[in-house]
Amino acid sequence: MTVSDGENGPNGFTNYLSLYEETYDAVKKISPETKVFCIFAREIVSENREANLEGLRLFNTNKIDLLVFTSYPYAHGKTSPSMIPDDYYSKAAIYMPGKLFGFIEIAGYHLMLLEEKRHKQILSHKQLDD
Repeated sequence: MTVSDGENGPNGFTNYLSLYEETYDAVKKISPETKVFCIFAREIVSENREANLEGLRLFNTNKIDLLVFTSYPYAHGKTSPSMIPDDYYSKAAIYMPGKLFGFIEIAGYHLMLLEEKRHKQILSHKQLDD
């Protein structure tokens, strides 16, 4: 989906929501016990900022079983866990009350630096240090 598609364009977010709900219904028809969820980005890494949680309001909460995030808090300056506010993740519950939380991925700045170092070593064919 591109920015130019907007909310209602042929590849827009409204169509995505409809597809998600159809998928949810199809999964539940075959396997009612299966947990179905979207993965939400807690940060917009390319823009070095927190994601706006208001977008969660667009989802039908009856068709999301878990509230799942991918998170890169370093992307907007949270370089230490102590810099992350206590409610950084839990405030999403306002938009989806009663949902269980999950994380598919959480990465810290130090991990990114390590990966960058490893990628450079691989590209230059140097021995990796552990």
